[in-house]
Amino acid sequence: MRCIQLPAPPPLPPSAIRGVEALLRRRPSTCLEAALVRQRWLSAQGDARMIVIGVTAPSSGFLAHAWLLGDNDPSADGYRELTRLEP
Repeated sequence: MRCIQLPAPPPLPPSAIRGVEALLRRRPSTCLEAALVRQRWLSAQGDARMIVIGVTAPSSGFLAHAWLLGDNDPSADGYRELTRLEP
């Protein structure tokens, strides 16, 4: 399995997550890219969370989605968990 490494976030207060999320909304990124960035940021703030990768059934049109465990992500509804990525 290939290891994904992101640079350490700058030393900012935890409330700066709002800026991180605003940037992710403004720049084109996949749900996996956004989850990886948010996971790295939150881990640096002491909130280590797993990324969940889920899929839909091929019979209903195969789709995949990634989100952080513990997030209230309504777009994750209908996805069946495939794997988790540790922080």
